[in-house]
Amino acid sequence: MRLPALLVLLLCCAFPAFGSGQIVAVPKGADEHRQPATRALSRGETFAEQLAVDAPRFLGPDDAAALDEEEVFGVSLKGFVAAFPLRFLVWHEAVNFLAGGEKRSLTYCPYAGAAVGFSGFTLAVSGLVADSNLILTDRETKSRLVQMDGTFFDGPLRGRAPETFPVTHSTWGRWRQAHPHSMLLAAPDGGVWDYDCSPFENYRESDALFFPVGAHGGGLSPKERVLVLTAGGERTALLVTGFGQRHPGGLEFSLGGRRVRVRLNEALGALTAEGADGFEAYWFAFHARWPDIRPLR
Repeated sequence: MRLPALLVLLLCCAFPAFGSGQIVAVPKGADEHRQPATRALSRGETFAEQLAVDAPRFLGPDDAAALDEEEVFGVSLKGFVAAFPLRFLVWHEAVNFLAGGEKRSLTYCPYAGAAVGFSGFTLAVSGLVADSNLILTDRETKSRLVQMDGTFFDGPLRGRAPETFPVTHSTWGRWRQAHPHSMLLAAPDGGVWDYDCSPFENYRESDALFFPVGAHGGGLSPKERVLVLTAGGERTALLVTGFGQRHPGGLEFSLGGRRVRVRLNEALGALTAEGADGFEAYWFAFHARWPDIRPLR
């Protein structure tokens, strides 16, 4: 373990309020792409912009060496199937790659526990957060968006919402069994990252937050996992824990005028949704952005 480098990264990455981050309050309501108001500032955005992986290397199925229980985020697109280990994403927070001839960006916010895939853009970490959720920057236009909102709130792209692609939170063993030809993201180059040590392990197991948020409570524990679903301009959040026991045949409901069906994919150990875009996140992060929406159970 490279302790000096780890200490530096813990200050700059895991605690951005003291290193590379700024805390930003984005106005809530229908017009969520308005210019955010700054609540607290710190210096060092240059460091944050270097976190994203822009030239990822992928290992083929014969060369991929990982433990079956390693947590990954799986992506399955036309002509591209790969798993992205969580232990890389907690440090880099964004991986940019090409799939189907299109720019793709897999983003992960360790504070909100959310992995969201965006199409058509190359995104960078801005060094800012809103309600404990990453603000990402389009490298070409410098326009910015809040990861879970998914709409650019400033710059030339203001008001535009990139298309998203499905991301599955699973383990390498489960993902590989379901996708035997899947690639695996190789350890990004750099040398200073200690991928065997996660600065967020204790954070995931506690109710503590790194940053202040605009609302608390809402009926669930802060770090409960929810599936955030969007359809027809409306959002909801579905409790992940115990879903299979509560809804063994799946769950159907209406959202934004569309019929949505959610079921448990037992092979992957993950929920999948038809008729809506979805990603998992911590309940507190969803409730902070949309406090009037009650969770589905």
